[in-house]
Amino acid sequence: MNSNPKEIELEELKKVDGGTSISSTQEIVADHYCPTCKKTTKFVVFSGARGRCKVCGTMQYDL
Repeated sequence: MNSNPKEIELEELKKVDGGTSISSTQEIVADHYCPTCKKTTKFVVFSGARGRCKVCGTMQYDL
């Protein structure tokens, strides 16, 4: 047990994975409106609410 209540125990820290259960090769895809294609297309989703249209390659920063 820690003497400082603000410190995280090692066992508690092991429970935090920060998204490591998602493979780096796994592609996440979502339907989103593309302003270039002027229709809803499939977008590859990246971190930070970013995405790229699979049809024309347009990047969107507000998915």
